[in-house]
Amino acid sequence: MNKTLRSIIWLVAVITLSAIALTMIDRFQGEENVPAEQDPARRASVLLVVYAGEEVPGGRDPAEFQKVGCEDLLVPYEIDVSSTRLKSVLHALSEFEPPEGYHNPLKEKGIRVVDVADRGHSTVIVELTGTPQFGGVCDTPRFQEQIRQTVKLYHEEFEIRLNGSESAFRCLSDMSGECK
Repeated sequence: MNKTLRSIIWLVAVITLSAIALTMIDRFQGEENVPAEQDPARRASVLLVVYAGEEVPGGRDPAEFQKVGCEDLLVPYEIDVSSTRLKSVLHALSEFEPPEGYHNPLKEKGIRVVDVADRGHSTVIVELTGTPQFGGVCDTPRFQEQIRQTVKLYHEEFEIRLNGSESAFRCLSDMSGECK
């Protein structure tokens, strides 16, 4: 019995220390500890928006990109990141100032990425916080789809929550008040 109890205590200690180590790794890779100069070899794909009627930078054919909102385009773009984990990618995107011709609704709306709970093979939960202000019917879908499609580049199954609620994110464009 004493040997069994000692084994259980050691197991709990190992699990606890592992959890602490993983938390410290996440904090180290978080936005507040990103070094001033990024490793140019560490880049990640994200999606930025090109407004309808604007020329796609680089002379690329608009027909090859997904349309969103009011005929706007979601265009792949590579940004510097501290890590290619989704949490780091979204943190970097939320602070990324796009070059001329591109727009970054995540940064423009002042939304912060609080956490990305990636538990391996289960659904990834993206936690956002803030109160976005939208400028019309085209604005909300740009914002939502940029985030959805960027997350989809890294995980097929995910849930996005705004201020702790999945429906708050999903119902952003609902003007009827009936979305739940």
